[in-house]
Amino acid sequence: VSNKWGKPYDWKWNEVMETKNANGGAGFTEYNDGTIQFETTQWSQGYYDNGKIWQTFTLPEGKYEMRIEVKNAANIGSGSTNIHFAVAQGESLPDNEELEKSDIILSYLKFESEHTNKTSALPIFELTEEKTITVGWVVSFSDICRNIEFKSVRLWSVAE
Repeated sequence: VSNKWGKPYDWKWNEVMETKNANGGAGFTEYNDGTIQFETTQWSQGYYDNGKIWQTFTLPEGKYEMRIEVKNAANIGSGSTNIHFAVAQGESLPDNEELEKSDIILSYLKFESEHTNKTSALPIFELTEEKTITVGWVVSFSDICRNIEFKSVRLWSVAE
C-alpha cells in the first residue's frame, strides 16, 4: 500500500473504481488491521455509481455459501447508498439497478446498517454442473460521508 489505498491481489476493478481509487475512494487499506473499504472521497466530495470489484473463477457442481464480514460502516442503508455483494453466472456483474432481478444472479446480499460489525451469509446457491462464476461488490454512493469496510469474504462448500 503506497498511499491509503491498495488493490487486492487477483481482484478486478471497473473504470468507476479506477477513477475513485486514484482519489482515495475504494480499495484495500491497512486501517482496522486490513479491510476492503468503500467511501465517498475525502468525506466531503466524490460520488460513484456502480463501482465494481470482482473475481471470476470456475466451481464444480455443488452447493455453496458466501460469508461476508463487515467491520465498520457509516451512514449506509439510506437512499443514498446501494451496496451489494453478488454471485453471478459468467464473467460480469450487473449494475445495482438490475442486480436483484437479473437472471444471471445466483445469490446476493444488499448491505444495510444492521450488517455492521458482524458476518452475514448470502443465500446458499447450487450449481448443477461446473460453471464459471463472478463474485464481488457493486457499490453506489450518491451522498457524502458514506463508508463501509469489509474484513473478510469466504466461500464455503455446503455438505448435502
